[in-house]
Order: sequence, then C-alpha cells, then structure tokens
Amino acid sequence: MLVPKEEFFAADDKNEDSFYTLSGRILLPGDSVPPDVSYVEKHFRLRGGKGGFGSMLRAIGNQIEKTTNREMCRDLSGRRMRDVNAEEKLKQWYAKASEREREKVDRYLERQKRRRETLEKGPLYDHKFDDPEYYRRKAKISDELQSAVNDALEKVVANAKASTTSEPGPSSAPKRQRLWIEHLDGDSLSSDDTDDSSSSAEASPKSDSVVVTSSSETANEETSKTAWEVSDASPRCLPLVENTGDIPALKPEESAASSAANPIPTSKLEPVPSKPVVPGLTEDELSATNSASELEARGLDCLKQSLIDRGLKCGGSLKERAVRLFSVRNLAPADYPAKLKVKPPK
Repeated sequence: MLVPKEEFFAADDKNEDSFYTLSGRILLPGDSVPPDVSYVEKHFRLRGGKGGFGSMLRAIGNQIEKTTNREMCRDLSGRRMRDVNAEEKLKQWYAKASEREREKVDRYLERQKRRRETLEKGPLYDHKFDDPEYYRRKAKISDELQSAVNDALEKVVANAKASTTSEPGPSSAPKRQRLWIEHLDGDSLSSDDTDDSSSSAEASPKSDSVVVTSSSETANEETSKTAWEVSDASPRCLPLVENTGDIPALKPEESAASSAANPIPTSKLEPVPSKPVVPGLTEDELSATNSASELEARGLDCLKQSLIDRGLKCGGSLKERAVRLFSVRNLAPADYPAKLKVKPPK
C-alpha cells in the first residue's frame, strides 16, 4: 500500500512487522528519498512457520506423473476425467447418429442388390461339370439295370406258365402259381377276379374249409393238441394245409356237425390259478409293531393290503410301504396325513 514518505522517516528502526520499498527496491532505515517522491510502498510481514505447502504440491505432482489411470484423475473443476471423456464421446455419438442411420440403409440396399443378382444367375451358376467317363458309366448302369429287370420278369412269367400247364391232382382243383409280387403283397392279383364261376365255386369251399390235424392214434389225448386253422382270416393267419390224401378235407357243414357231436370236455381244461389274497394287518398287530423294519418282514402284498384297507397310497418299494404304514400307527383314520391318503376320484 502507498503511504507518505514522512511515515517512512518516522518509523521505528526495530519494527519487524512491515518494510518499505521504492520502485521495487527495499528502503532500509536511514536511506534518503528523492525530493520529488511523495509516497512509498509499505508491505506487512506474514508471521507463520516454515510452511510446506510447496512440498505437498510437489508430492502430488510426482504422483500424477507416475499414475497410469488417467481416467481417475480430476481436472481443475474437480470432475473426474472419466466423466468428462464419457460426456465428450456421448456428444460425438449423438452428432453422428444421422450418419449411422444412412450407413445402415446403404448396407441394407447393398444386401438386397446382391440377393437379386444371385437369384437372377440361378443356383450353381459358376459350376461347370464335364466328365465323359461319368456320363458313360451312368448310361451303362442304366442299361444293365433295365436288362436285369427284363430278364427277371421273363423268368417269372415262364415259371407261371409252366405251373399252370402242369396236370391237376386227383383230389383238388389245379392250383395257380402265385407271382413274386403276390407273395410280397399277401393278396391275389386282379386276374383272380376274371376266373369263371365254376372255378370260383370250386375254390371257395377250399378257402373257407377247416382242416383238422388229428389222427386216430391221438384221439384220447387232450383236445388242446387239435389244431384248427381258418384260412379266410387276415394274411397274417396260418396258411391252409394242402390235402395230400391222408387228411380228409371237411366241408363247413361236416366240420360243424363233427364239433357238435364231439364237444370239448370242460374237465380237461386247466383252470387258471388265481393269486391268493393276503390279509392285511389289524390295528392290534400294527400297534404291537415297534419299528418299520419289522413291517418289512410281512412282505409287499401284506403291506399293500394293509394300506388299501386304511385308504392310504399302496405304491412304492417295500421300505416305503413299511414307513408309510408305520407312520399311521395308533392314529385314527381322521388323523391320517393328507399326503398319504388316496385322492378321491373326480
């Protein structure tokens, strides 16, 4: 601050709280002041210790220079550099939004253009295959396959003609040889429908006949050994046994009369054994049981019947049934747990 030069001359020489300067030069006690100068500068001294703030600043500066995480540093306003950089990137991203949309549309149009070009060219437009050996072998295989099929058909037709020209047997009408395709299908060809009425009448009793495969030596044996085979069932049924002369072929009327005259005795039929019902445990027997392991000795059937009698679930292994039954020991039916009871039908 500026003070009159008279104050400088009147100041105490031992004053340590302030000092005076003139044009940047310190005025010591006894110095002269030019006559044309009326004011001098007065400075006050600040009392305090050594300080140390400069050392602190230097230490912080060293740390800043050594760190590698610049994002965690702060600027002069106190904001993290990470937040400042993120804000700057967000502004740039918003500024380029229209450009990104335009690039997206351009990429879509480019894909559509490539697809149209591909469709116009067709599949495998750039594939070129020219192998004479392949075409030669392909034609050869086709010819050999056709020749093999023709030869097989000729053999089948020849065998069919040979079987139809053979002499018929004395006890049956001539039997037509079935083609291989008929064996696969299990049905006769449409040519059977064009036969005359006489051959149809002769073949009908044979197809509907019932053949008995029994002899006089086995007449006293069980009737279950007599085989009845009906041929008018589905193709999966057993085929008819051809009449060889030893076993007479019965007509339907004769077979029905024979079965009525010789009924199958019911005493010869073996009864189907029924599984005995195992009684369940009574309340007294269950109360006398001390553990579930003792109930396991009763067996699965006994435990199942005991659970059924009490309206409880009876499934599970032997151990599960024993534990379930032992859990309701000394309980009234109304106190049985709901999870153990059988759900009523809806």
